[in-house]
Amino acid sequence: IGAGLIVIFGPGRNLVTRKTAHHSDERYIEELNIFGGNEKVMDVKNFMGGTIQNIFGGTELDLRDCEMEGERVDIELLCIFGGVELRVPDHWDVVIKVAPIFGGFSNKRIVRNRDELNRKVLYITGTVIFGGGEIK
Repeated sequence: IGAGLIVIFGPGRNLVTRKTAHHSDERYIEELNIFGGNEKVMDVKNFMGGTIQNIFGGTELDLRDCEMEGERVDIELLCIFGGVELRVPDHWDVVIKVAPIFGGFSNKRIVRNRDELNRKVLYITGTVIFGGGEIK
């Protein structure tokens, strides 16, 4: 057990994260939370997507001040006993292709007039096992 803990939490590894809110100007998101959480607000004009992995942890990601570089951006999720909350701009369309196993993923946004969307599409793919996520 001790050898396994040294491999997981040894020098140079920061897998256990604390929940902190901070702004990021990165174009690509890469989140790994194990037994912890992260709250991030992104403000970039050329957002390119990314990956979010939560194992017994969670991520709150605010993308409302972001703009996509192209017309499509992909975010890949893996949540095992964890969750994700994404806040996206009103003018983005969201396509969810998440496989929930004893969990769920929901889109709680209210889009008033779909004709006004500028065809910026956020694709969310991945797997949620004993966890969940929502789009706000």
